[in-house]
Formats: sequence, structure tokens, C-alpha cells
Amino acid sequence: MSATPRRSGRKDRHVQRAAPPSVNPAPPGPSGGLYRPSTLADLHHFTRLQDTLDNVAWFTRCCIATDVPDPFNLDVTTAYALLKNTTKPVATAFTLAENVDPIVQMFDIAAGGVGQFSKRPFVKIHISPVISPISFGEDAVDVVYKCIEHNIPMSCITAAQTGATAPVTLAGFLGASFAAFILDDDIARCMALR
Repeated sequence: MSATPRRSGRKDRHVQRAAPPSVNPAPPGPSGGLYRPSTLADLHHFTRLQDTLDNVAWFTRCCIATDVPDPFNLDVTTAYALLKNTTKPVATAFTLAENVDPIVQMFDIAAGGVGQFSKRPFVKIHISPVISPISFGEDAVDVVYKCIEHNIPMSCITAAQTGATAPVTLAGFLGASFAAFILDDDIARCMALR
């Protein structure tokens, strides 16, 4: 049996952007309450805000910079916003595997030199290599390979939806979710053994 998972060939990039693409900057009322697309400036502001909160120990990218349409620039500017605006550990996502190396170089600079980030990572990623119903997102699997190469901790997200991508019954939904979780875990373990 091969340690490489079979891939669906699907390029489901949206599954790796588990953050809201919009914000509500104004309270409900006659002059506000409307949502607008979130921006890179919003991410900088939210990151600085959480950095001041003593009860927040680590921070996950909370919005997507919809004003940065290029996937490479989105990943780099998101990582930079997190790095620049907090000293707390953070979590983000990478859209494509080829975006990981340049971002790790940036993290190495912040950590004090080549290879320093991998020795003591301060960023983890959220990723969905298993797409319900039980298939693999090619881009996400490639990102997992790269993250293992750089010793980047990962939170593999399972996102089965009752009645849509998983059975409608509670038992069926839990079974599908557990199967996806086991596959996520197995993928990471098999890739780490390579």
C-alpha cells in the first residue's frame, strides 16, 4: 500500500480559506449594519486588537483580505500581517504548496535565521486535505506535504454537512466526520514517514 493518498484531482482552493470574507463595521441601525468585503487593513486591525487582549493566548486569521486577489500575494500578505501585528502564536492557511517556502523564509528571518522557524514554529495552519464526502483536495494535500517538510503544525479541518456531503442522520454524519478525521490523521502520519 502506498503512503501517498489517492487524489480526486479537484482543485478546491476555497476549502483552505476558513475565515469570513466579509465584516460588519457598523452597528445595526439606519446608518449601518451592512456587511462589506473584508480587506488586508481589517486583518491588520483585528490582529493588533487581539494582541492587546490578555485573555487571548493565540490568534487565528479571522478574515480574508478580499482586496488581495492573487493567491500568492494573499498568503504572503496574510502571513506578514500576522507576523507584524502580534507576538502571540498564530494560525493561518496556505492556498498553494509553492507559496509555503517563501513564507517560511520570512518566518526564518523573524525567528533569527535560516532553519530557526522549523526548530520552534510559532505559526500553525488550518487545512482540509479530506473533502467530504471522502475525497482528497489536490492543492490541500500538496500543502500538507510542504508543511511537514518545514515542521509546521497543522489543524486538519473536517467539514461534513448533514444532508449535503454526509448522511442526514446523526449516526451517519458522525461516521462520515470520523472517517474524514481518521483520513486526515493517516495522511499526515504517512507523509511524515516519507
